[in-house]
Amino acid sequence: MKKTTEVEPQVIYRLLSGDACGYYDRANNTIVVDPRLSPRQRRITEAHERIHAERGDVCPHTEWLEIKMEAAVDRELALRLIPWTALLDAARWSSEPHEIAEELDVDEDLLEIRIAHLSDTERGRLNRVSRENAA
Repeated sequence: MKKTTEVEPQVIYRLLSGDACGYYDRANNTIVVDPRLSPRQRRITEAHERIHAERGDVCPHTEWLEIKMEAAVDRELALRLIPWTALLDAARWSSEPHEIAEELDVDEDLLEIRIAHLSDTERGRLNRVSRENAA
């Protein structure tokens, strides 16, 4: 989708209810983030909501559309926050997902998304590095 504004959204911190970490307020071009999040969670949430802003996303009208939109945003987020070379370097260091996620400053869910969307070539190379690390 096309970016709706050339002005970067302002990030503000506000206590949010429930399990919400943050959201993008398109009307005010604002990203709202819960300040109780860890630094890692804040980084991920801000980047996630920034992608919504760039895409010009609006609140979907159906659960199916919301799931589809969030999956697309999460895939883009994983690509941005986990560069291929960084993933490969982290896999040389450890084969444990929690350690790799820690090294990359992401959570395991985002790491799983990144790995799920590797090309066949990337997956083969990552598997070779993982086997070498285990030896």
